Amino acid sequence: MPLAERLEDYPEVTLFEPYYTVGMVKNELFQYMLQDYMTWIAQPGGEFSFDTPAFRAMMDAYTAVDFDALGLLEDGEEDNRVYEYTEDGTLFNSYYDMSARVYALEQNAKPLLLGISDDVEPRAVANLTVVFINPFSENRDMAMEFVEAIAANLDDMLKIHMLPDQNEPVLNQYYESNLKDYDEMIETAKAELEKASDDDRAEYEKRVAEYEEYKREFEEKYMWEATAESIALYREIADSMLVQPYLGIGNDNAEEFYTLMTQFVDGMIDADAFIKGIAGKLQMMMLEGQ
Repeated sequence: MPLAERLEDYPEVTLFEPYYTVGMVKNELFQYMLQDYMTWIAQPGGEFSFDTPAFRAMMDAYTAVDFDALGLLEDGEEDNRVYEYTEDGTLFNSYYDMSARVYALEQNAKPLLLGISDDVEPRAVANLTVVFINPFSENRDMAMEFVEAIAANLDDMLKIHMLPDQNEPVLNQYYESNLKDYDEMIETAKAELEKASDDDRAEYEKRVAEYEEYKREFEEKYMWEATAESIALYREIADSMLVQPYLGIGNDNAEEFYTLMTQFVDGMIDADAFIKGIAGKLQMMMLEGQ
């Protein structure tokens, strides 16, 4: 039985975010699929080719999907709908925050890591921004001092995200000041309660109770920016990250690249034509960009 039909007995659950249309899912799925494949073949020692059994198998799997049977909105229909979205009611969420911060523990989801094929280890694509010094700069020494100063003052969370041996919990730098703010709010509310008339006392008592609850929740959940548990969760995911190299797709050739994607997703060209197009001028540009 198709998954969409199974969900008919669970009206509170959707396959994707309820505002997703057929076109949105088709485009997003293909973009992710292509991104993962391009990252994989661009790794050191990889064969930068699209005409491979692995990629053709991915294309066949994509074209075999009956998107109309997924119970999605038709394109344009999303403009006329009112959505009641909750993360708990979505099976396949398009967003997951891969972070060592404590709020990652509150996500009622886990990453669905997929490999290019059954014999390839599942990976999560990561983007990495680096700083380098222009070797032709007239101020190389000053630039080196600047980069060294940055390296010596890395944010604690960035250290955890970038350095596998950095696993010490991080205290919320705003914890003490925020706690002071809550105490002042409670103190002010209690002072107003003492001066309140009998008719208004219930309202001020409610306000004091609410502020005390806010403080209790803050102390319980937000004392730490990163805990041992949240860091451990991030480490499980980080070990599967694969950095996406620069592939040479920029302003000059991005339009041609995305035109090919759109033509294939819309059924205007088949897999052979798409592979031929990628293997031509675009592939040459990508190789030049490595």
